[in-house]
Amino acid sequence: MDRERIAHLTRQRELEWAQMQEYMTSHCCSMQFLATALDDNTSGSCGRCAFCLQRPVLLIETESTTLIAARRFVRHSEMPLHLKKQWELTALGHYAQHFGWKGLNIPTHLRGQDGRVLSRWGEPVWGAFVAEGKAAGRFDDKLIEATVELVTKRWPDAAKTRWVTCIPSLRHPGLVPDFARRLAEALGLPFRDVIRKVRETDPQKQMENRFYQCNNLDGAFEVDPELCYNDSVLLVDDAVDSAWTLTLTSVLLREAGVNAVVPFALASTMAK
Repeated sequence: MDRERIAHLTRQRELEWAQMQEYMTSHCCSMQFLATALDDNTSGSCGRCAFCLQRPVLLIETESTTLIAARRFVRHSEMPLHLKKQWELTALGHYAQHFGWKGLNIPTHLRGQDGRVLSRWGEPVWGAFVAEGKAAGRFDDKLIEATVELVTKRWPDAAKTRWVTCIPSLRHPGLVPDFARRLAEALGLPFRDVIRKVRETDPQKQMENRFYQCNNLDGAFEVDPELCYNDSVLLVDDAVDSAWTLTLTSVLLREAGVNAVVPFALASTMAK
């Protein structure tokens, strides 16, 4: 590695950043500052920038009605969650052999419904709450309130569900179940911990394609049919990337006799 060149370029970027900070806080003509930065020492004051006019060039006040509308839009900016309709059975050898799955398409009677994602990971309002909650080990009650509002006011399929379950994790065993239990209580529904993760898996976003994403999950989850209700269930996860985990567990729940699976995730980590 050309460490000398890397150090030089890093220093140049640092100087550019410092110059931008100076520009933002400068107490002189903005145009004159830029001209000097470009080695033009002949320019005078422009007479048109905020410093020269001694007032803002653009309005900095925001109408309260506009601000309220923007906040409402951000808080109601949930996204559709589409589960997979085809699988790689060669990568799901354990499940294919156990259940006798065949074909390229996931049978209609084993599919979960389309669901919802509350936010994008780390983005303002809900996405930021999700990231903070994951780091802290517990999701804020505000996310419970937002999800209840989504389910009861804007998501008819979820409003018809009669119980709640969730995707387990061996890395953070209490995080999602705690959220799902509190959500179930807020919705007035029973929570059943029916899905068990029997082995650790790699993050799905590290998998190169559909084959490896399926193979990464082969034999990783089990569903206890004796604990399941037949009624439609709200299936909860904290973050969704490839949607294969929700797809597979939905199939396992349908195999266990659940008549409808409605998936939900707090945040999407998928690229826009």
